[in-house]
Amino acid sequence: MITSLYLEMGKKAVFRVGLLICLAILGTTLAKDHNYKKCDYDHILSHRSPQLYPTGTPRPTGTPRPTGTPRPTGTPRPTGTPRPTGTPRPTGTPRPTGTPRPTGTPRPTGTPRPTGTPRPTDTPKPTPTPTKPKPNSGEDDNSDETDSKEATIVYPIKRNEKFVPPACKKPILNCDPNAVYRTFDGSCNNLIHPEWGLPNSTYSRLLPAQYGNGKRTPRRGNNRKQPLPNARKVRVEVFPTGSVNNTLWTINAMQWGQFMAHDMSLLTEPDTEFECCTPGKQYKRSKSRFCYPIKVPVKDPTMGKAGIRCLNFTRTVTDKDLGCSNKDSQAQQINAVTSWLDLSNVYGLSKEMSDSLRTFKNGQLATEVRNGVIYAPREMNLKDNCRCNRGNENVCYKTGDSRSNQNPQLAILQIIFVREHNRLAKELAKINPNWNDEKLFQEARRILIAAYQRISYYEWLTIFLGTANMLDKNMILDDSDKNVGFVNDYNSALNPAVTNEHAHSAYRFFHTHISGMIDMLDMNRNADSSFSLSTWFNRPQVLESSKAIQQLTLGMVTQNLEETDNFYVKEINDELFACGKPFGIDLRAADIQRDRDHALSYYNDYRKFCGFSEAQSFDDYGDVIPRDKIDALKKLYKNYKDIDTTVGGALETLAAGAQVGRTFLCILMEQFLRTKQSDRFWFENSSSGLTAKQLAEIRKATVSRMFCDNGDGITDIQRIGFTLIFNGFNEVQPCSQIPSIDLTAWKE
Repeated sequence: MITSLYLEMGKKAVFRVGLLICLAILGTTLAKDHNYKKCDYDHILSHRSPQLYPTGTPRPTGTPRPTGTPRPTGTPRPTGTPRPTGTPRPTGTPRPTGTPRPTGTPRPTGTPRPTGTPRPTDTPKPTPTPTKPKPNSGEDDNSDETDSKEATIVYPIKRNEKFVPPACKKPILNCDPNAVYRTFDGSCNNLIHPEWGLPNSTYSRLLPAQYGNGKRTPRRGNNRKQPLPNARKVRVEVFPTGSVNNTLWTINAMQWGQFMAHDMSLLTEPDTEFECCTPGKQYKRSKSRFCYPIKVPVKDPTMGKAGIRCLNFTRTVTDKDLGCSNKDSQAQQINAVTSWLDLSNVYGLSKEMSDSLRTFKNGQLATEVRNGVIYAPREMNLKDNCRCNRGNENVCYKTGDSRSNQNPQLAILQIIFVREHNRLAKELAKINPNWNDEKLFQEARRILIAAYQRISYYEWLTIFLGTANMLDKNMILDDSDKNVGFVNDYNSALNPAVTNEHAHSAYRFFHTHISGMIDMLDMNRNADSSFSLSTWFNRPQVLESSKAIQQLTLGMVTQNLEETDNFYVKEINDELFACGKPFGIDLRAADIQRDRDHALSYYNDYRKFCGFSEAQSFDDYGDVIPRDKIDALKKLYKNYKDIDTTVGGALETLAAGAQVGRTFLCILMEQFLRTKQSDRFWFENSSSGLTAKQLAEIRKATVSRMFCDNGDGITDIQRIGFTLIFNGFNEVQPCSQIPSIDLTAWKE
């Protein structure tokens, strides 16, 4: 039908008809839902037949020429002199220029036009020249380019790709309602929906995706046509490089937050590495559907001066890429790990993975001892997990998560959790010598997960979300009362799935807390040395010296956290994963680009979702965003509706008692309340497998106690390990004075 329209009415008519169809669709759709589909003119024009419309030859509007009968070149027919209807032109006599053949009068079959004389040009429409980006000039402010036609395709698995589709809603059968331990993959936590929380499930959403084409292309401006400002330029202008010390919290608070993030969320990336920039870091158009590089403006103050014009960035794998979605649905990104706070980054995502981390003796996890120091076992896949190792460096640690070696302090936390598990299993074996390996392993695992949940909610989240805010929503209780028992607020109707907004916008705001310089302290808390974080990304060799873990652990509970602000250190603004080169990735620009890749809705939409006033102009954001930041946004964004959630939410003044603004607080509170209440095995539920006496012991768990027990000779520490040391408050004290869990509560 579209082809016949093209033949009879011409290119302009197709656009008119297409527009009328779009308006009809919009009239119906907008009445139901604001998430309408964009009318795709490129799709309409794709029906043009190459036989009917040869390259470079404009076809005159009107009657189509019979197939196979070429027009002769040569002498044009006199203007205004039509040939009589039914009278064929003699062979070899060309039609005069400008004289149309009467409708219905075909040229005799087999009568070719003379050759050798060029066809008159008349007044052809100029062929539109597509606008191509100039990679090495100008500001290159449009970084959201994508192929709209390619992006509508539902892809099966290709032979040259290693994707393995997930279960695709395959039901999990035979859950044991009497099982006393968690499964490793998170299945059967919810007995009604046993698949909830599984690895390779899709992220959930608070608001529908705002894809550029409605289905899978990156988000554009609010009208779906207007490009968004360059992510790197936004980062430079709004999130400049700088370092300001926080005066209350330790850097350990930042590191614990990253550890929690890895437990709950992991983007699924293509198995094939795509280089979306040239080897010289210049911009290029890529045919890969996964390429979405970040352009670097010429006037960029650091990378631009160095001649870099492109930062590699690949899009997240979605259910459409895995063949688990129909063509009419929106793409949804895949979370590769469990949604629960279950230490999957320590124990692995499956029984097979967990088995590879165990010794199967006395409930112990596997370790290696070098120079008297206990480490996690060696990871042999250095290329993927420790890619920045240099020369003959071969140190790489194997845990339940592939990201364990990203930075030295994260690797220390991973090692401390392995040591704590083994310490618990060893003590339980003394108390219950009749317990076998499996019983010791599972009980130590349950205790460690419970202690981890208690520390995360009662020590860590209270800093960032605010104790009063959490008490108000019943996320925590005042557990200073030793008689506090089980909460029992489990709700089987709640899906634990991590929201896209939580994992890829609000929680990423905490990147502001990353410090660029890492301190190593002696036992007196004096600086022994320090190093740049960028030197040791994905390169854990630094931990192999005899006192490194001790000195870095002391640094974690002593060094100041970076302030909660819009400044980010150069080690993540310019040098993330640089691997010895002058420049690497810009983490904050990548956060903004990921927001657009996942098509999160606009900042203004989440204000409305959270119950705050919907802005009608840039100035309306002044209720929570300082004036100077609004002025910066006006220079970057063409429309106040276009502001990315990752950008707008990060510029809000901090909510009372919290380390985030009110919009991010809303998103984070929703997630962490649901994470707790959807977990049947949450430590405060009677279904956790803990007794009331054991729960009372779990409530004693602190990060300081964990560091005392596993920190390589640490004998003194402050009571609150996420808080700095002050005269008269939170002072250093012997580890013997830090409360500990009495494991005799587990004696049988």
